[in-house]
Amino acid sequence: MFQKLTLVVKESLSNPDRKKQLNRDLFSLIARSYDSATPIMSLWRDQVWKRIMVGMLPAVDFPVCVDIACGTGDIIRLLIEKYPHGRIAGIDLTEAMILRARERCCNGTVTFFMQDMCRLGLKDNCADMVTAGYAIRNAPDLEKSLDEIHRVLKPGGTAAFLEFSKPRQWPFGAINCWIMMLWGWMIGLLFHWKPAVHVYIGESMKTFPDRTRLKQILKQHGFDLTQSKLLFLGLAEIVLATKRTKQPS
Repeated sequence: MFQKLTLVVKESLSNPDRKKQLNRDLFSLIARSYDSATPIMSLWRDQVWKRIMVGMLPAVDFPVCVDIACGTGDIIRLLIEKYPHGRIAGIDLTEAMILRARERCCNGTVTFFMQDMCRLGLKDNCADMVTAGYAIRNAPDLEKSLDEIHRVLKPGGTAAFLEFSKPRQWPFGAINCWIMMLWGWMIGLLFHWKPAVHVYIGESMKTFPDRTRLKQILKQHGFDLTQSKLLFLGLAEIVLATKRTKQPS
């Protein structure tokens, strides 16, 4: 049964359209339990990691912030706290997540949009900051999502990514994937009686670039890396990058 479930997830992750639909279906299903399951998935470190990421963002008086794959609004609430005079856009693929985020983030400075992170309906050069918590690994197309983040950022603007991570060296990368897959299987069973609900995390990590390659891809897509911080023995990482103001010679 476990092998059959992972095969279905793997097949969906290999196709951008099917991956997008998988994300829409899964996150619609888990929206109500997301705030309970996510802390357990990270052994109660998730909120700490998100607070660290937002704390690493630069001080700006009146920023425009975009939080992609905003989920139930954890990062948005921290952005409101850090930038009380800023404007914030929360973007998610699923209506169920946006409804939960609206309930938790009752603030006139926040606007929500139901959009695909590979096709953001935002103007060019409109954002001072883009945040992404566990988002880009779920993008139907990683490179298209990075191009969109780059497009909406102002020159010199900051992108902040919190994501599960794996080292390049074998077998440590494979071990990270298996840890997350088995742990996700248990959480899916506990909260939904459907192990496949969270098996996708480990499976998606198999095709997601290792931490060294990810930084190379960011540079190729017009970003300059400014900070990075490994978390929880390297199972997760925060990466900050700025939109390059000019191409390297």
